[in-house]
Amino acid sequence: MGKSKALLSKYVRELEDELGALLLNRTTRQLSLTEAGHTYFARAVELLRDVEDLAEAVRDSSGDVRGRIKLSAPRTFADAPIGQSLIDFAGAHPDVTLEINLDDRFVDLVEEGFDLAIRITKLADSSLIAKRLAPFRVALCASPDLISLHGEPRSPQDLTHLPASSTQTAVTARTGHSGWMTEPPSMSP
Repeated sequence: MGKSKALLSKYVRELEDELGALLLNRTTRQLSLTEAGHTYFARAVELLRDVEDLAEAVRDSSGDVRGRIKLSAPRTFADAPIGQSLIDFAGAHPDVTLEINLDDRFVDLVEEGFDLAIRITKLADSSLIAKRLAPFRVALCASPDLISLHGEPRSPQDLTHLPASSTQTAVTARTGHSGWMTEPPSMSP
């Protein structure tokens, strides 16, 4: 055990004091278990085996992927290439149930019971763990007819006079802002 006899004897005495029972019969030449000592030892061996069996069961099951994953993602996610990744994942892990909520609002992961969320934004400081999955770029596009009719824009200010369409999201609905910025945001308090 790597412990001195004196130290082990001290530990046994402390245990006996805590239990209020003698576990060992002590003589100058030998030690033997009392009836309480036999009972305690047998049960302790049983508990140690149970703990080892439990550890082994956890090690064996840690490779299995199963259960439910509740995911929140924006509506545009359904058409994005990353959406195919979830389809592939579900096919590879039939014991996993994917519950996907496509909604542009920012859900409260803890309050609403979500396991994870995919967002196309820069997250504010939070206690949540964020990982970048892939780059996301937004392109401003115009038809050739629009360019021939209104001319090619040379600066962001030129966009203010052009017709535009945008998808309303939970953020734009809440703020009333269209999401299109044609001038720097105001810094007034």
